[in-house]
This record gives sequence, C-alpha cells and structure tokens, in this order.
Amino acid sequence: MSVYNTDNKGRYYIRLHRCKFGEGFFTNFGKTRNQGVDLQIVQEFDNVRLTGTYSYLEATYEENGLLFGERSVQARPGMRIPGIPENVFRLGVDWTPQDALKIGVTLIATSDLVTQGNEDGLIGGDDDVVARDASVDGYQLVNVNMRYEQSNNLTIFARITNLFDEKYETYGAMAESVFTRNGSFVDDDEGPTVNRFVAPGAPRGIFVGLNYSF
Repeated sequence: MSVYNTDNKGRYYIRLHRCKFGEGFFTNFGKTRNQGVDLQIVQEFDNVRLTGTYSYLEATYEENGLLFGERSVQARPGMRIPGIPENVFRLGVDWTPQDALKIGVTLIATSDLVTQGNEDGLIGGDDDVVARDASVDGYQLVNVNMRYEQSNNLTIFARITNLFDEKYETYGAMAESVFTRNGSFVDDDEGPTVNRFVAPGAPRGIFVGLNYSF
C-alpha cells in the first residue's frame, strides 16, 4: 500500500477554441494537487496467480482561476480536474497449465470522469441547451493474453483487448454543436446547442505474434 500527496504548480491543460471545437492550445494552471492511495494484493495457488490492484486518486485544482473553453468555468480549490477517474480497479488471473504455457485474464473497471467545460457541474441532462447528460461514465473491460514458449529461442503470443467489444469513452468536453437536440441541423431561428463531445475507447483488438532470439 502507498499513500501520496503531491502539490504541483504550472500544470498544463488544453485551452479549447471557443468557436472551433478540436482546436486550441496548451496553457498552465497555478496550483493543483494529486492525492490518493494505491493498494495491491497478490495471491498464488499452485499454478494460478491472482493480482488485485485498486487506486483512489483525487486530482483537484487548488486555487481560484478561470478555465476557458466553450464556457468559462471559475475554478476553485477542491474542484476535480477533468478526464481523470477517481477509482480504478484491476483484477488479474494468470494460469500456468504447463511450464511453457501461460494464460491470463484481466478485468479493468473505472469510475466516471468530469467533462471538460463542466468542471463546476452546473450543466446537467435537464438543461435546455444540452442534448444529453454532461458526464462521462466509467467503464469495465476484459483483456485476455496467452504466451507459449515453443523453445528457448521461440515464443508465440496472442492478446485480445476489450474482449466483449464494449462501447466506452475515455474523455469528454463540452462544445458548441451545429445539431439540435433531435439531430437535425440548426437553422437561423435556432441558436446552437452545447453538446458533449467524447473520445471513444478502442474497440476489440486481436494481436498475434512471435519473438525469436538468436
């Protein structure tokens, strides 16, 4: 177990262009803090190894300031920094049925994320200018891996990430949209809406390869 508390100055963040989502530049914020706890448990049973880890992280702004973007947010001490989950849990099972073969399964679960542009939490799903809830949900993924040592020189490996092809998001930002709540283009009589734009997580991936040393 480890416990930590780190104060930083000049942490950078992306300052989004107010009118052009996806464009912006990096700038610095005064004082921020990372504090949390990391736990790890390892247990072995014959040819099975269990590994569990849990991380709790509070990443916060620690002074007053102005965060620019589609909407200007007044940062205050204790406000969460967007894009960083507070809770991350991993559980791994490694099975070695024979000396040359190793099979592993890993479960990863995270809590929700604060969306950039809604650090103050004032935008919600019932806001008449927001097309949907402004939060970014946590996710759960399962990864599988296999490693087989054919000889002292040759190793064959395979890996499947996101085994069940879950649809998830890794980041979110509020920005002006050219679409209305029902999905049609805005017209001259309607003002633009403010929507949540997200970074989608990677779909299922399958990797196979070999290592040969000589």
